[in-house]
Amino acid sequence: MRRNSAFSAAEVIVGGVCLFFIYRNVVQTLGVSMLGVWSLVLATTAFGRAADLGISGGLARFIGRSIGEGRLEAAVAYMRTGVLFMAAAMGVVALALWWPLWRGLAIALDGRELAAAREVLPWAVLSLWLLIVKSAIDSCLLGMGRADLRSIGGMLGMLAQLVASLMLVGTFGLNGLAWAQAGQFVLAICFELGALAIVTNSAGDRMASPWFSGALLREMLGFGVKLQAGSLANLMFEPVVKTALGAVAGTHVLGIFEIAYRMSYQARNVAIMALQPSLPKFAELSVGDQQGLRDLFSRICRAAALMGGGLMLLVAVASPLISFLYLDEVDPLFIYVVGVVSAMWAATIFASPAYYLGIASGRVVPYVMSECVSIAIAGLAVVVVGAVIDPAASIVGIALGKIVGSCITAAWIRPTSRLRDSALLHPDILKATVVVLLCSVTVVLVSLHVR
Repeated sequence: MRRNSAFSAAEVIVGGVCLFFIYRNVVQTLGVSMLGVWSLVLATTAFGRAADLGISGGLARFIGRSIGEGRLEAAVAYMRTGVLFMAAAMGVVALALWWPLWRGLAIALDGRELAAAREVLPWAVLSLWLLIVKSAIDSCLLGMGRADLRSIGGMLGMLAQLVASLMLVGTFGLNGLAWAQAGQFVLAICFELGALAIVTNSAGDRMASPWFSGALLREMLGFGVKLQAGSLANLMFEPVVKTALGAVAGTHVLGIFEIAYRMSYQARNVAIMALQPSLPKFAELSVGDQQGLRDLFSRICRAAALMGGGLMLLVAVASPLISFLYLDEVDPLFIYVVGVVSAMWAATIFASPAYYLGIASGRVVPYVMSECVSIAIAGLAVVVVGAVIDPAASIVGIALGKIVGSCITAAWIRPTSRLRDSALLHPDILKATVVVLLCSVTVVLVSLHVR
C-alpha cells in the first residue's frame, strides 16, 4: 500500500505540473476565453460517462476479492470481461454522442467560440472513449495491487501530452491541444496493457480464463448500476455547473474558474489517489476482520486529514503566486475562487475513506444520495445566486453543494454502527476541517477586499 500510495501521489503531482504548463501555454497563446471554450467542450463530453454502468468503478473490488480468495483465473476473467465490454459499449456511446453535443454547444457559445468548440468536439469525444477504456484498465491494475504501474503509465502519458501540446497549440490552436490529449491516452493504454499482461502472467496461468463471461458481466452490472447512480451525479456535477456558469458569467469567468478548479483538483487528487490503494484491503478485511477494518479505517482517516488539510491549506495560501504563474498577474477573482474551492476539495478528501469503504463493502446508497444532493444544491446556486447577486457569489454555492454531499458520505458509511467511528467525527479530520475553513475564509476576505 505504501508503494502504491507513493506512486499514485507522484502521478498526480506530475500531472499537476504538466497541466500547469499546458494551461499556461494555452492562455498565453490563445487567451483565457479559448481555455474556457476547451473547458466547456470537455464538460459536455463528460455526459458520455453516464453510460459507464459502474463497471470501471467496481472492477477493482471484484478482482481484489477474487485474488483474496485465491481465484486468479476468476480475477483475469473479470478483467477481460470488464475491459472488452467497456471498450465496445462506450465506443457505440461515443459515436452516438457527437451530434447531440454538437448541437448542444450552441446553448452556451456562439460565433467564433462556437465554431472553435465544434471543431475540436470529435477529438474530445475520441478522448472520452480512450479515457474510459484506460479507466477500466486502471481498475484492473488497482485490483491486482499494482497501482504503481498504473501511475507510471499515467505519468508517461501526461509527459507526452505536455510535449505535444507545447509543439502543436501555437500552430493548430485548440486542435493541437485536443490531439495531444488523445495521444496521452493512447500511450498510457499501451503501457498499462503490457504491464497488466506481465503481472497476470507472472501471478499464474491465465490462459484458462475466458475472454468474456456473461455471468461475470451480469454480476458486475448488478453492483455497478447502483454505484453508477452516484457516479453519474458526480460526473454531471462538473458539466452542469460549468455550463450554467458559462451561461451566467461568460467565458472569461469560466476560464478563470477552470484554471482554479483544475489546479486545486489536481492537488486534491494527490491525496485521493494516495488513499485509493486502501480499497482492496478494505474489501479483504470486511469479510471477517471487523477490528482490523476499524483500525485500518481510523489510520486512513488520519492520513486523509493530514494530506487533505496540508494540501488544501498550501493551495489556498499560494493562490496569489499561482495566479501570477498562470496569468502573469495577481487576479483577485482567481484568488477568490481558489479560496472557495480549496475548502470544497478538502471536504471530499476527508470523506474519501468512507467512499472507498463503501465500494469495498458494497454500501453505495449513501454515496448515491450524497452526490444527488451535491449537484442539486450546486446547480440551483449557480443559476439563482449568480443571476440575483453576482456570478462570483455562485461559486460559494457550488462549494456548498459538494461539502454537504461529502458530509453525508462521511457520516453514513463507517466500519461500525457507531457514529463516533465515522470519518465525519474522526478527531484528526475535525481539526483539519477547522484549519482549512479558517484559511479559506481568510483568503476569500482578502480577495474581496482587493477587488
